[in-house]
Amino acid sequence: MASVGMLVAAIARAEGLDPARVAMIARSLRENGFIAMKGRGNSAATMSPTDAANLLIGVNASPVAAGVAKLVGAYRNLEANEVRRKTDRRPSSVLGTFGIALEALIEAYRSGELPDQFVGKKITTETQARFKAQELDFQISFFRPSLGASIRVTAVGRDLGPDLETYLAEATPPMLFFSFRPQSRSLKIYTDRVEQTTISRWTLRAVGRCLKQAVGDESLIPSVIEFERL
Repeated sequence: MASVGMLVAAIARAEGLDPARVAMIARSLRENGFIAMKGRGNSAATMSPTDAANLLIGVNASPVAAGVAKLVGAYRNLEANEVRRKTDRRPSSVLGTFGIALEALIEAYRSGELPDQFVGKKITTETQARFKAQELDFQISFFRPSLGASIRVTAVGRDLGPDLETYLAEATPPMLFFSFRPQSRSLKIYTDRVEQTTISRWTLRAVGRCLKQAVGDESLIPSVIEFERL
């Protein structure tokens, strides 16, 4: 299974990020218990979907490594609530948290199959078939400085490369949409400026493929050796 160095290399390459920055964030998360820590080289800890989700949150929700562990914890706990009419006085139920949802998507790309339920919604046979045929896109968005996240599930006509113009021409309206917000009042900070970072199935696919690799297998991540020094 993949090591932290392999995961760093896979994410940096998929998202076009500075590998040194991703490595710094990974190191901070590992020191704070958000990424498994054990040895180096072939004895290094194997990465799980939880480790991968935490690193994806860290590199996409935080511009710097300082304080990233606290931020990852806050984003993991963001909740998606059931949407009700304003006239419905019943309290809305929590459908799921962002951290668990992101882990489920990473595991789906590792195993090749979506879970039976995703953020409280049953996955239909048609949706499962489209996923296996690589006809679904998952857009994961991170918002700051006001904490928030969203997951948009869209069907595409065919498995397109990361070409924005072609993607926009082929994409259909969302099949599913989930908005995750903090429940704690202390985290509900509203500002007039919103920064949004969005990743898609291409990053999820790269991470899922990475997690299936054996430690030391560099066939899909040629630059992994440089980051095994984490």
